[in-house]
Amino acid sequence: MSGACVGLPFTVLVYVNPTAEITAMSKTSCNGLLFEVSPTNLTNGIVPDGTLYSWDAPTFTASISGGASDANKLLISGTLFNESNVTQRAYYNVRPASGNCSGAAFSLEVILNPTPVITQMTTVTCSGVFFNITPVNGTNGIVPVGTKYRWEEPQIVGGTIIGGESKSGQDGIFGYLVNRTNIVRTATYIVIPSIANCGDGMPFTVVVTLNPRAEIGVLSTVTCSGVPFEVSPSNGFLGNIVPANTKYSWGLPGYTGSFTGLATGSGASSISGTVRNTTNTQQTLTYSVTTLSGACVGLPFTVLVYVDPRAEIGVLSTVTCSGVPFEVS
Repeated sequence: MSGACVGLPFTVLVYVNPTAEITAMSKTSCNGLLFEVSPTNLTNGIVPDGTLYSWDAPTFTASISGGASDANKLLISGTLFNESNVTQRAYYNVRPASGNCSGAAFSLEVILNPTPVITQMTTVTCSGVFFNITPVNGTNGIVPVGTKYRWEEPQIVGGTIIGGESKSGQDGIFGYLVNRTNIVRTATYIVIPSIANCGDGMPFTVVVTLNPRAEIGVLSTVTCSGVPFEVSPSNGFLGNIVPANTKYSWGLPGYTGSFTGLATGSGASSISGTVRNTTNTQQTLTYSVTTLSGACVGLPFTVLVYVDPRAEIGVLSTVTCSGVPFEVS
């Protein structure tokens, strides 16, 4: 209207660009894995097409590293590291922008599950003795509660260890190995730890040092009554396994006939003794011998001692006449 004159109507078009209005969001991720969050229209509020996101480095609970700021991205992403064995959280303050329209900032919570990061482990056992080790959080790296372990047969140099086998879904690393030599051997397991929701962690090694133990079959010797005997087991003889510095112990032997001088032995470097066969025929002693090689107790074995008699005759006398033959038996 211009003074008293009414003009013709006209149209005014107002183009209203949308503004992002995004609700708080959360995302679950795993230690060291890239996470990506892309808000969805309606599900997460009002999300105009082409919305870009900017954010500062996150705040977080203890033991998280790796958060960084970024700007004008089509989605929110990052890689965070959980350096503990429990779930941690990082909090992002995200600013959306749709064209020239800046939306209100919204929060993004990243729930960061741990994954196992375990250092090399070692254990020492004896041949034929069950071993079982369980990684401990802090001592052996990062060990989340509920970690499971799997492994293949161990790596063995020289083919002198038997008994290793593969396992999966175990709470610890264990096995039963037999060292077929008389020297120390090692077996190396490559173990893969895993945790529910985050899968496998990095493999680690378990080195099992396997000390030998004595494995000795039946041994025997022959001696004479009153003459010392000694039996010294030899490695390799009749397939025997005899580690260096093996010590022997035994109780009183079983026997046939009649003997004097029977004795026990303990911590000896060989099996020995001196006994008197008080009969006039060969008699047998049966010793049950136990072994100790370092800290490794071996299987008992038997030593048979065959003791031949020897004559033990006192003063004899007889009377005869001059020129008459005499005989004493």
